Amino acid sequence: MWQAAGGEGCYWERLSGLSGDFGEIVTNSFGSGPQVVTIAATDIGFRSSGCGQWTPA
Repeated sequence: MWQAAGGEGCYWERLSGLSGDFGEIVTNSFGSGPQVVTIAATDIGFRSSGCGQWTPA
């Protein structure tokens, strides 16, 4: 489980692959304010933008 302070336009996505294909997005979120995400052992990648630094929750 990870947390970030967030901010205006925080976007994150958990990924099942790294090709950039839309179908590889396991789940995602777009919002403002604090964000919390649980990374699964089966996730291949994680990407975020505008969220600030992620730290263990």
